[in-house]
Amino acid sequence: SLLKDTEYRLTFGVTNPSQYQESPDVSIQASNGVVVPVALMNRDPASLVGVEFGSSPLRIEVPTFVTRAVSQSTPLSSASNQILVELILNVDMDVVTVTVSGLLDAKPCEIPVEITMVQDASALQKSVDDAPGYPGTPGGLWAEADGVLEFVITRLVSSSGYLFSFNVRNPPAATRA
Repeated sequence: SLLKDTEYRLTFGVTNPSQYQESPDVSIQASNGVVVPVALMNRDPASLVGVEFGSSPLRIEVPTFVTRAVSQSTPLSSASNQILVELILNVDMDVVTVTVSGLLDAKPCEIPVEITMVQDASALQKSVDDAPGYPGTPGGLWAEADGVLEFVITRLVSSSGYLFSFNVRNPPAATRA
């Protein structure tokens, strides 16, 4: 039975859908022969994981890149080439595995591939995890046959720009793009 002037908190799990949606109107009603009319419930307006109104029930945000850009320091064959990658996400994420693919025929200049945070380096100090097997070296693993670099960033904050770089040796001839 429900007691007068007593607060009750109900919790239950749901599986969020895989597409964006605004928080729907949630209502409550009670009855035991006497009906307490349907009433619209108040939503929590707080942000959660960098999403405005993220605490409102069933407010769904699909994580996406707001910015995803790549550039290089030189197009010359066989040259040492600094690759710059810029990322901005629409949500906060912890322990993020970043995979950069399509770097066909390039060779890493060092093993492990050292990742350098170019922008906000002081705020992002130690944000790139150490390369597996190389303590003290922030870096990633290179899959040469696939042209893929993979590394882990400890935390990405929504709407914050992350610019990082790594060095490769360009192929001696045109790439198979």
